[in-house]
Amino acid sequence: MLKEFEMTDLGLMTYFLGLEVLHQWNEIFVFQKKYAKEILKKFHMENFKTTETPMQAKVKFCQDDGTTKVIENLYRSLIGCLMYLTASRPDIMQLLGSV
Repeated sequence: MLKEFEMTDLGLMTYFLGLEVLHQWNEIFVFQKKYAKEILKKFHMENFKTTETPMQAKVKFCQDDGTTKVIENLYRSLIGCLMYLTASRPDIMQLLGSV
């Protein structure tokens, strides 16, 4: 490829499309800590309580009674952000599948 294209060796990749990449021995770890914090800040959730994952198997969700107003665009934006986050957090995919 060097014959076809001008290239520069920048070393091991550490960040790509919002994914943080960590190389250790013969393993590669991908995580999105910075992006997750940005989501919490964007949706004003920095001070929310955390919960253990994976989610408990017998959790029952409340049925929508129509009294709670949801800002549709904000909700869709949050779900979209969480979908992107599932690239490095498959445990979140389980939760999104139940929404």
